[in-house]
Amino acid sequence: MVLTLATVLACTGVPALAAENSAQAAAPSPGSEAERALAQAARTGKRVEIAGDRTEFGTTYANPDGATFRLEHSVVPVRVKSRDGAWVEPDATLEKRPDGTIAPKAAAVALTFSNGGDGAGLVKIAREGRSLALGWPGPRLDGSSRIRGFGWRQVVS
Repeated sequence: MVLTLATVLACTGVPALAAENSAQAAAPSPGSEAERALAQAARTGKRVEIAGDRTEFGTTYANPDGATFRLEHSVVPVRVKSRDGAWVEPDATLEKRPDGTIAPKAAAVALTFSNGGDGAGLVKIAREGRSLALGWPGPRLDGSSRIRGFGWRQVVS
């Protein structure tokens, strides 16, 4: 889903004067990336992305009229930061990492899966200093029976 500021303003019934005033109040500062993009868009007749305004979910463009901007915003990430900090397209392809964990090539969160073991670190999800780890209880011995994580008994021969 892509929304533009003009669409939002039109759907909310905001008078054109209010939109004009807010656009003037938010005018880019001289020499800014946005101002340079407006000038290039007017000169080339094509919209120009303002790279400094990129987010995982949004892209801002200077329009060819040389005076307005277009914001395209998605409900899902359209790009994510790679390990080296560059923007890349999300890629859910799983790969084995040097530490032995398995993870998507490029995801919006730090997501890792265990490559086996006792099940303690089955999956870990982290973002902005917060994390959630989930495990699966491994089997344990109780005499001659192996007890699985949910109390199921199996005879060990």
